[in-house]
Amino acid sequence: MERIPYTRGEPAPIGFVLAQDTETGERFWVDSKGFKVDEPGPPLSEDLVARIRAFKAILGDAEPSTVEETLVNLSTEAHPEREVAVWERIARAYRDEVAARNVEDPERRGAIFGVLLLASMGMGEREIVSSNPKLKTVPDIGSLLKRLWGTRLTDGDTRRA
Repeated sequence: MERIPYTRGEPAPIGFVLAQDTETGERFWVDSKGFKVDEPGPPLSEDLVARIRAFKAILGDAEPSTVEETLVNLSTEAHPEREVAVWERIARAYRDEVAARNVEDPERRGAIFGVLLLASMGMGEREIVSSNPKLKTVPDIGSLLKRLWGTRLTDGDTRRA
């Protein structure tokens, strides 16, 4: 699979997604066309399924995959509990931001979700905006990242739940 070195502040190449080597911590861009679909693992616990349904209900139309697709996707994770915890954090920040700003427009809600999703992958404010110009419409991204992580982030500060 082709890797393109990651440079902070540079936009993503078209069709590529940011990845990180779990052993070295190196960040790089990979072509999403090269991904293979993993086989589902053991069935998810009832508690985990309930948690997934709960965060999906909060995200609503901002995250377009169905509950069933999400269940299948998360069942392929090596540690689905960790991934669900990240999604729960995204959902809480999304719910609180949409409520605080009284956001009803689906495009604005989608942009808020997009910022949170990219931040959960370790991107800072500048990287988020340069990766998708539509996300520039989200006012005060710094406070949204604070909602996600609990403290204001500076560029280059990458945290994951």
